Amino acid sequence: YERSTATAYLEQGARYQVVVSAGLAARQVSYTVHIDAAVVFAGSGALLPEQPEVGHLSGAHMADEWQLEARAGQTFTLTITHAEGDLTPALALYDPIGLPLQTATADANGTLTLSLPLPADGIYKIVVTQAEEASETEGWYRIAANLGE
Repeated sequence: YERSTATAYLEQGARYQVVVSAGLAARQVSYTVHIDAAVVFAGSGALLPEQPEVGHLSGAHMADEWQLEARAGQTFTLTITHAEGDLTPALALYDPIGLPLQTATADANGTLTLSLPLPADGIYKIVVTQAEEASETEGWYRIAANLGE
């Protein structure tokens, strides 16, 4: 039994075809294909240590995706602060192979701080969204990361 996973972010509203084959194998195989609709990303980009960025979320732009390169064992500290509007930021942190590591939601003051040691070398994905209970909100936020040994 062999398992593979592929992730693709595709333009909304277009048509796509998924083709799965056994390749050169001359044996009968079975496949399970699972497709999920994702949230709309307003923007994405590299998040560099000690270089804060600004993001904006609204009903039309429900999530921002940031990426950070790090090494195993480094302590990752992330701070997100509400900047403007009625936004309550939340985040999901994913490891280099796409598995979720941590989720968090900002406190009543709009501040979210997360700190943890990272398990592997690679590029980590941080998805910032609006808190579930505040899904109709809009606003700006500041995001800053730090990597320690």
